[in-house]
Amino acid sequence: MIPIVLDEIGSLAVVGIAKNVGKTTLINQISKHEKAKRQLGFVSLGIDGEDRDAWSGLPKPAVTIPAGSWLATSRSLIQWEEECWDYVEGLGSYTLMGELVVAHTTADIEAKLAGVGTLHDLERVLQLFQNKQLFALVDGAYDRKSFARPTLIEAMILVIGGTAGRDEHEIIRKANHWLQQADLPVCIESYYVEMFCQAKRENHIWGIRNGKSGRFPFPSLFSSFEELRSWEVLGLPGALTDKMLRFFMDHQWYPILILSDMTHLFVSDFVLRTFLRKGGSIEFLQSIQVKGVAVNPTTPVGKRLDGDKLISGIKQAARNIPVWEFKK
Repeated sequence: MIPIVLDEIGSLAVVGIAKNVGKTTLINQISKHEKAKRQLGFVSLGIDGEDRDAWSGLPKPAVTIPAGSWLATSRSLIQWEEECWDYVEGLGSYTLMGELVVAHTTADIEAKLAGVGTLHDLERVLQLFQNKQLFALVDGAYDRKSFARPTLIEAMILVIGGTAGRDEHEIIRKANHWLQQADLPVCIESYYVEMFCQAKRENHIWGIRNGKSGRFPFPSLFSSFEELRSWEVLGLPGALTDKMLRFFMDHQWYPILILSDMTHLFVSDFVLRTFLRKGGSIEFLQSIQVKGVAVNPTTPVGKRLDGDKLISGIKQAARNIPVWEFKK
């Protein structure tokens, strides 16, 4: 059912490239596969387990929580099933659904998960799960890319579904854009790493010019171009956007750009490919391990795309990453 081995990791994010691609179904399959091996911990970045999708109104599968598992959710979503819990602890944080709690279930249940609202709350929950030696399953909302940080999550599975595009070609393009970002290299030059860490500490761009690192002296990347071009490497503590890459290309300036990880990369497929093809380079301080790409060729309204075509097109960018079809 799940053609990958997860024994060596302690946390896994399941991230969809669009809504209604089948994340919850896949999480239930992973849970069924792993529950006999170790205790599980569940946390969501959105609202999961509701009967219908809040945006589309389409029916959704429930999140199945095996007996003996832990979950993070809102107190309001578990108070009506008190006989199923033998431990509930409030974390002192609040979401739109109420107080965030972690709870231990004594029976197999279908639960609703209210997503954590901040990176800090996710970090706290994952630390609690780690202390209990749980396998953490993180249901990643499609629009919350920033939560899949390698400092928090050991690995991820990317979920591709029929709702991600109008046809197979568009879906393959979107999937391959994600995979291309994840495949960008990790910075291994120690001098660059030291420079970038200083940029992170100061929350200000640093760079390397004439072989020496230093604080970027201008208030913006979009300052006088002639002053900027001598910088060979730039450490960007924030996000990298299309506007920034277009600025570099407009001036035929291709420094090495260092970012924390792929969650700081907000660029379109065309702009990224063009920048790299023209000689630009983007490196990460850390990368996240992509364990696999799960493909669901159906849509909630019953339309079915060509699963073989999707898998074949995605495998070209996935390289050695397993790609498989699963049924929603």
